[in-house]
Amino acid sequence: SDHLTSVAAYQAWVQAGHRGGYAEQRRFCDENFLSSQAMETVQGSREDYANTLADLGFIPRDYLHSLRGQARKGESKVGLSAAALMLDANEHNSRIVKAVLCAGFYPNVVRVKNPEAKYVKTEGGTVLKEAAGHQVKLYARDVGRVFTHPSSVNFGVGKYETGWVIYSERVQTEKVFLRETTMVPAYSLLLFGGTIEVLHVEKQVVVDQWVKFEAPAKIAVLFRELRTEVDKLLIEKIRQPEMDLSKSPAVEAMLKLLATDGF
Repeated sequence: SDHLTSVAAYQAWVQAGHRGGYAEQRRFCDENFLSSQAMETVQGSREDYANTLADLGFIPRDYLHSLRGQARKGESKVGLSAAALMLDANEHNSRIVKAVLCAGFYPNVVRVKNPEAKYVKTEGGTVLKEAAGHQVKLYARDVGRVFTHPSSVNFGVGKYETGWVIYSERVQTEKVFLRETTMVPAYSLLLFGGTIEVLHVEKQVVVDQWVKFEAPAKIAVLFRELRTEVDKLLIEKIRQPEMDLSKSPAVEAMLKLLATDGF
């Protein structure tokens, strides 16, 4: 995931500042070919966004102060309100973070066609041959074949565990390239994608008449109903920003599904 790689780079830059201040951060950027200005821009954007959410009532004010303290002084989260601590409860669960990315970037999604499995004989027996990145094919709904940008950490990936990838940006030169890609779980597309349609006879659930998954009709209907309930809660949250969703059975079920998507 390019997005999670960017997060890891930012967090490492913040930790460098805690160890040795601005000089240590500059050294970290120089050693890892990063831009100090870009890191500072990310930090400022995070604080601005959190400030806007706090002004609207979506996050408690003490979370905003903690965010600034953690980034600039390495302060801990001790003393934060329960509501503030709840906001980062799943920050280390990559599956849930990827689901959030899916919700944010959809419909920027492409279908993955992995290469056929090939095996080679070794002294220890037959083993699966690792595929090269160029053997993986990506397809966008509107333009067909697209390609991972050479600057992406996924450029050399020869197999994706799920059949779908989201992206931040699409650029066209001699080919259509995708910048900043992340493989996303199937459940995240079902819960945060477009309109869900259940095909009972075909035993499929289809998102936006394009993203297809094999599923028994009963499971597909359950997902559709859960999606409807989550959508209602999100609309109510917009109307009442102070509303606590953490105890909602629908939200608890959603988080459990996203946290155990199978990879």
